[in-house]
Amino acid sequence: GVGVNLNLTADDFPAELRDTATSVWLERGGQEVSREGFAIHFFQRLRAQCARAERDFPALLADCETRSFLTGRRVRLLSGSQELEGTAAGLGPEGELQLLHDDGRLQLLSSADRVRPVA
Repeated sequence: GVGVNLNLTADDFPAELRDTATSVWLERGGQEVSREGFAIHFFQRLRAQCARAERDFPALLADCETRSFLTGRRVRLLSGSQELEGTAAGLGPEGELQLLHDDGRLQLLSSADRVRPVA
């Protein structure tokens, strides 16, 4: 799923997330965001990227990897009832998160309930 914080201020976030969480409102310097306008634009862009994935998935995947905030960072994630920690090593051939464990194992994860960088 996708979640987007639109019109939240820093005080709206729990204390433990205030240093990392953001919103469109914050990124725009306090300008309120129309939910309807955002949703329309978001779904137009999503539709275009889905069409691109059908045409050239490897190129889309390469763009995602280039823009990934997590690649190279230590992360902690929750997948079902299992909590995992390691280094985000990039994306797999189907877009999975590659998690490099401390013992050298590389695990491909196609979903997780929560992924957070470790400070």
